[in-house]
Amino acid sequence: MSPARMQRLSVLLVVPQGREAGHEGSGLSNGSGHKYEAKESGGRVMEKHSEEWRKCVLSDGFYEVSDRGRVRISATGAIKCQRKSQFGYMVILRAKSKRRVRMLVHRMVAMAFIGIPDGKEVDHIDRNRANAVLSNLRVVNRSGNMANRQTLESGKWYSKYKG
Repeated sequence: MSPARMQRLSVLLVVPQGREAGHEGSGLSNGSGHKYEAKESGGRVMEKHSEEWRKCVLSDGFYEVSDRGRVRISATGAIKCQRKSQFGYMVILRAKSKRRVRMLVHRMVAMAFIGIPDGKEVDHIDRNRANAVLSNLRVVNRSGNMANRQTLESGKWYSKYKG
């Protein structure tokens, strides 16, 4: 499948079985009663969002990242499996010079779409470290990142950026 066609594919849609009447197309069932379908733009099923893919500078162009926080191999288009680190961030593993390198997905997305100047950090607006969607990321300085955190004494969320 060409990279241009891969860019037009919509996010996978979950359609419960029995409700797919009127929607044609091949789908895969995972055995749990849900059918997964991917439709191209302009298809019969309304798409929620088309992904935009960009080369990842941090990986020397080996990977591409989407604005939805997914990572794929540039040459094959295969989606990389993500894992949650011990600190709650989504990471991918890459073998480089006979050793494994962990790459933070949120930094890859921010670098590809926003750019990260020196001395700046990537902040998760909703405070969910596993959410690497572009609309949830912003580049701030250290004090801006610390302002968007939970207070320990009351246990309530505090942020001057999020109401």
